[in-house]
Amino acid sequence: MQSAVRLSNAPIEAPARFLALEAEGAPAMKVSVEARGTAAPFRLSSSNKGYETWLGSDGVSLTFQDGILVETRGLGGDVMASDVTALSRLIETGNTGAARRIVDVLTGSDHITSMVFDCRVSDRGSRRLEGLNTHLVAEQCSGRDIQFTNLYWRAGGRMVQSRQWAGPYTGMVAIKAVQP
Repeated sequence: MQSAVRLSNAPIEAPARFLALEAEGAPAMKVSVEARGTAAPFRLSSSNKGYETWLGSDGVSLTFQDGILVETRGLGGDVMASDVTALSRLIETGNTGAARRIVDVLTGSDHITSMVFDCRVSDRGSRRLEGLNTHLVAEQCSGRDIQFTNLYWRAGGRMVQSRQWAGPYTGMVAIKAVQP
């Protein structure tokens, strides 16, 4: 069995499901946790009604709604759920404006707490990204004692790269689609 890169700094064996997805040629992306200085490959595990769940080589999973991170598992202090309906609508339609983001986070004492953020979505225009014409959208959010800015690069109706907040324990993650 292959050794996996781990987002939490400790190497483990790649889970069989990840290896099967890799062998099947499932879509791939690279995820980096900025504060930890770690990165790992991920493969698309399932897709249903605008939600995609991606599995990492270390067993971590990330779920996205239309390219927006809504759940994490295996990172510690995980995002259990997020309501990003208004944000998703703004990004999909190419509009700017205000959106509320609600994030349910697992605390260190295994309780779920809800965090509410008021966000502003702005258009940052066209950008060239590794030979690809993209459109950059920024989401600036503020809540009680926490502020963050998410960046979304879109091309052809899909998110091709992003920098997103993954909760107060993980912080920012960089996500990049990997072309075969």
